[in-house]
Parts: sequence; structure tokens; C-alpha cells
Amino acid sequence: MIFKFDKVNLVHGEKKIFENLEFIFNENDKVAIIGENGIGKTSFFNLILENIKNKNTKLENKDITITTQDVGYLEQTQDLSNLTLASEKLLELEKQMLDEEILADSEKYEKVLNQYSELTNENLSQKEEELIKLFKFNKELYLKELSNDLSGGEITKLKLIKLFAKEHKYYLLDEPSNHLDVQTKQTLYKYLNDEIESYIIISHDVELLNTCTQRIIEIKDYKFTIYHGNYEYYLDEKQIETQNLLKLKAHNQNQINKLTQNIENLKQWSSRKLRDMTTHLKHGQVASNFGIGRGSADSGMGESRKKVVKMRAKLDSIELPEIKNENEIKIRYFEFKIPYTNVVKINKLKKTYNTLNLEIDDLIFENKEKIAIQGKNGSGKSTLLKLIMGEIKPDSGHITLAENVHIGYLSQKIKNYNNENTLLQELTNLKLDLEEHDIRKYLGKFLFIKNQVFKKMKDLSGGEKIRIELLKLILTGSNYLILDEPTNHLDIISKDVLGKALADFPGPILIVSHDDYFLEKFVTKKIDIEEFNL
Repeated sequence: MIFKFDKVNLVHGEKKIFENLEFIFNENDKVAIIGENGIGKTSFFNLILENIKNKNTKLENKDITITTQDVGYLEQTQDLSNLTLASEKLLELEKQMLDEEILADSEKYEKVLNQYSELTNENLSQKEEELIKLFKFNKELYLKELSNDLSGGEITKLKLIKLFAKEHKYYLLDEPSNHLDVQTKQTLYKYLNDEIESYIIISHDVELLNTCTQRIIEIKDYKFTIYHGNYEYYLDEKQIETQNLLKLKAHNQNQINKLTQNIENLKQWSSRKLRDMTTHLKHGQVASNFGIGRGSADSGMGESRKKVVKMRAKLDSIELPEIKNENEIKIRYFEFKIPYTNVVKINKLKKTYNTLNLEIDDLIFENKEKIAIQGKNGSGKSTLLKLIMGEIKPDSGHITLAENVHIGYLSQKIKNYNNENTLLQELTNLKLDLEEHDIRKYLGKFLFIKNQVFKKMKDLSGGEKIRIELLKLILTGSNYLILDEPTNHLDIISKDVLGKALADFPGPILIVSHDDYFLEKFVTKKIDIEEFNL
């Protein structure tokens, strides 16, 4: 056993995270944790690491047994500050070597000098050399850790190499395939299967969940539900659960209908008996001769009513899983002015950017195409988007947009909002001259209903932020959507919702993404950017 949780409760401020949580993690376990954004997946990792820094967090009935501290942790953030860049270390050590106090102390100076020598020595461990080669990472960039020169995928690769080189006993990996290109994902999957013995993964990457896991843990209702198989097995089991609940509900409803009819029959029978009894009493006959009096009839009806109440209570206690058809953004409700010609024409374009040489002789994006741009990390995908949007200029050549094209850009880091705004305020600030009831109506079409319109932007999950940003783009007249890795931090349900919305969007789309599970829902064409790399 590596660690054990026994009836652990966790509260964050006013929010309950876990209740009576029980879980055992053993050697050679390969486990994935899934659940909606904000449900407590990262909180679970923090519990394992005993690294809950927020003072508002309380552990109750804490019984956590951890047998080894040799854990490797991959955070989801793309920030490299926790690695401390080699270049920054060297600068700091150089300053220390000139410090008069350190110069006067031979022991301190020797220590600083040894640290400086280690950093300037480009000899890597054998494991590092193997991993750099395996993940096809630039050795010079690895040594310098120049974060400004790294794409999102290269940052993920750098962090994975540094983590795996330490050969920990077990690993906690938070979204390890985020930003990675298709080839690197396959390399990661194989390495996890062949080289890493024990790990827990938080991921919304369906292929990873199917390829690299033996157990799926779903967090729901403050507890773990464990499924002994991969993600496909989990989906099959969830479908069986849903069907069983639907059958049970139908059975209960049938019983209720029968009991309700039974009550009605008793009422009619009782009324008829009482009517007959009254008629015969007028002729001097005894009421008991007719088999029933009013009291016994009422008693029979009372028992039936009790049965109905009991059945209804049982029926109401059955919770049906979320029905996917209800989770659809109603994008067809909106009116769009679709571009009536080719939206983008690229002619004899050349662009040099760092080590990238991009050259596109002739490329046209048509007005009904939904195109995915793919390619290795650092191959120029985001650069092409910036060129089309005019954020950077080509060295030579031309990019022409159709006159009636209005680009709506959705990035992987959504920052274009006020944290303290409610959803109503955020849309009101667009100054579209809309009444509140209209704004509520539009929010409803994007699955924000009732009091959810008063939710603050800072409290939204990743999927909710994507939804509100997409709504803002549509309301402001965007008819050509450009998206850069929009699904990196979305749970699987949110990805499904976004994929269906983009499938319903009537205009053209240009998207950078390596998530084929997501892309297959709406993309009509894929382009490999490496065809245009020199």
C-alpha cells in the first residue's frame, strides 16, 4: 500500500469537498480521476501532498496513511517559475560570487562556486539524455529553460522530462497531455504504460483515459465511485446504471398509476354501496347485509392512499443521471450574417519567428469550412492564427480577409472579463442596448438559467467561461470563429457541450487543437502546419 484514506472529510470555506472519503492506492495502480471542473480533483492531490495552503480549509476525521513521501507531482499550470530558470540561477550565483561578505568567507565562496560549476556543466544524467531524446526536446532549451521561447506543448514536455528523470516511487499527474501534439501524446502514453509503475492522473483526454488506466474514479456527491476498467468501460457502466434507473422509475410510475386507479375505483365503489345502502334502509333493511359500511370503505381508501404516498416518495428519491440532450447550447436560435465568399486567402506568405520558418504559397479557407490546424509543438500553429488576425505581420506575401468577415477569437487563456461582474453585468457591459429579459433569454440559450445569471465571473468553471465568452462573441456579431486550444482545461461534459455548439455554428471555424475526440464532432478538414515549415 502507498496510501490510504479512511473516512476523510474536507471543507473549503463554506463548500463541502469530500465526505467520508475512502480510498486505497497500491503499488502498480494506474488510476484516473474524472469529474466536473471544480468538483475536487486537484483538492484530492493537495490532500495527498499535505499541501493545502488555504487557511479556510478544514480536515475533519482525518485518517490518512501515507507510506512513502517519494512522489512526483506535475501541476497543471504552464508557469515555469516553480522550476527556477537556470539562467536566473546563474545570475544570482554570479552576484553572490562578487559579494564582499561571501568573498571574505572561503567556505561560503567555495559552496557558491561549486553550485555555479554544476549549472555551467552541460553534462546531463543518462536518464535526462534518454528522455530528451525520447520526447524530441531541444537540448539547449532544456539546459537554459528559456520559458519565453517555449510553446505551451514544449513547456509541458520540459516539465515531464524533469519530473520523470527523478524516477519517483509514484506520480500525481494533473492534465499531463495538455498542449501536447499528437506524436508527443503517443510517446507519453507509451512511456506511462511501459516505464511508470504507479500513478494517479487527472485528465479529460479520452485517449489517455482509455490507453493508460486500469481504474476510473468518478468524483460525485463528495465521494469516489470506482470503476474497474478504462474510460470506455466507465461509459458502458454509466449507461447500464442509467438504463436501470430508468427501468426502476418506469416500474414505480406504473405502480403509482395502478394505485391511483385503485383509489378511484374504491371511491366509485364506496359511493355506489352507500347509495344502495341508503335506498334499502328506506325499506327497513339492515346495512350490514350489503357487505360494507362507510367506515370500511374509507379504511380501504386510506390504505391505498398511504401506498401511493409511499410509492411517490420512493420515486422522488431516484436521481436520474444528467440527460445529454438537455445539455445543448441552442446556437441555432441566433441569427448570423455568414460570409458569402472565401473568408481567408493566403498568397506567397513568409514568416520567420525564432527558429520557425513558415512559408505558404497559396491557401484558401472557404466560407463553410471548419478547419483544424495541427502539427508538432512549436511548428507555427498559433503563429498562423496571429498572422490571420493581424496581430503580427508577415515578412512577405499577403493575407486577405473577406469584407464581411468579423473574427471572434477564443484563446486557451480567457482574460477578457471583469472578475467581480455577474453574468448579467458582463453582458450588459457589451452595450448592445439589450433589456434584462433579453440578456436572461440569451444566457438561458447558453445553459445559464434562473439564479445562475447572478454568478460572478471569478466563480465560473472552465467550461462556463468558454460558454459565456462564446456567447459574447456571437452577440457582438462574430461570424468567423478562431479558437486556440479551447479545451485544455475543460472536463469531458464541457467539451461535449462546446463540440455540439461548434457543430451547430453555421459559419466557418479555424481551430488549433490536438484533441481528435473533440474535433470529430464538427471539423470538416484538417491541415498539417508542418507542410509549410522549411
